[in-house]
Amino acid sequence: MSTAVATQMKTTGNCDLREWLKDVKRLEQLEQISGAHWDLELGALTEIILERIATPPAVVFDNVPGFDPNRLEVEITETAILHDGDEVKSAIARLHALGVKIALDDFGVGYSSLSHLRMFPFDKLKIDQTFIADCTKGVASATLVHAVISVGRALGMKVVAEGVETEQQRQFLKIAGVHAMQGYLFGKPMPIAALREMMSPEAVRQRLRA
Repeated sequence: MSTAVATQMKTTGNCDLREWLKDVKRLEQLEQISGAHWDLELGALTEIILERIATPPAVVFDNVPGFDPNRLEVEITETAILHDGDEVKSAIARLHALGVKIALDDFGVGYSSLSHLRMFPFDKLKIDQTFIADCTKGVASATLVHAVISVGRALGMKVVAEGVETEQQRQFLKIAGVHAMQGYLFGKPMPIAALREMMSPEAVRQRLRA
């Protein structure tokens, strides 16, 4: 990567991160906030995050007082760890030292390998939606999903199912033992303003009364 390209990525990432943190600071209901939408090389993203955190114990994340780095989660795909495993391990260690969580995204497609789960200290394993789509339609898919969940839990990871779209899938995955699910069954991507409105106390009360 050239210095010019890296600098541009870093500048853009800083701006995006700053605005993003301002938007989500008041959403204290969210246990963790994913940085999956930052299309950056892991090393560059790590440097950006490191720059935004002041020296403990005066935690000031990107000039947002009181923002807990433990709420931040960075998702990476297996493609990102193929080229330089040692660099990825170093980046993960530096992020972990700050309290930032690391999730392996889209597990089950592309270059998926169980050895990656052993080699890298991921906090969360996200099962790709291509497995979830067929988990209630055939024995093979159901067996594979059960196996991935068992491996993830045995290694101390939180296991998340992506792309959940039906109640049947939700019921299957609940019994199978995933820690969390995401997908259109629960909600679609939305602007931060809409999310803030959806999570407001009044909106929550209305849903509970419904």
